[in-house]
Amino acid sequence: MHTTLPATGPLPRPGNLLPALELPDESGTSHTLWEYKQRHPVLLFVAPGLESDVALGAWLERVGAVWPKLAAHDAVLVLVTRNPGTRARAAQAALGAACRLLLDRDGSAARRWLAVEGSDWGLYLADRYLECLDLWAGGDASILPAPETVISTLAHAEQSDCACGLPAWPEE
Repeated sequence: MHTTLPATGPLPRPGNLLPALELPDESGTSHTLWEYKQRHPVLLFVAPGLESDVALGAWLERVGAVWPKLAAHDAVLVLVTRNPGTRARAAQAALGAACRLLLDRDGSAARRWLAVEGSDWGLYLADRYLECLDLWAGGDASILPAPETVISTLAHAEQSDCACGLPAWPEE
């Protein structure tokens, strides 16, 4: 059962579903996280100041470099920023259909998703059912997790939920 958190409510925590998010892309077409439900794990990166923060851009480039490992899990990157520029567009070009660039022109999504005091960015990893597996938030991009950490978290979650009722994949 999906529960939408109020706009002023707490951020999702591991084990909870991500709240609803609906934003337009550059062409004005509205998109939601529900487009990915039961199809793809989601890496949601809310970074309103992406274009002005060199460290956030560098992290996004590192994600692009290891994307084939995330793509093996059929993951998608949903990038939410206020003003898309070269960094956001480069990520979208490098990842193609696996990257959705959404615009938060008025900052309302950032206010909702960056409710942790002092946060300039938020990173949420959700499984294909939009259950939050892990989250990272901060004011300093140096504390962003290594992309390999994100891959490891996703791989572990997929292995431990094989939809067969067992706590992990059976040993061969």
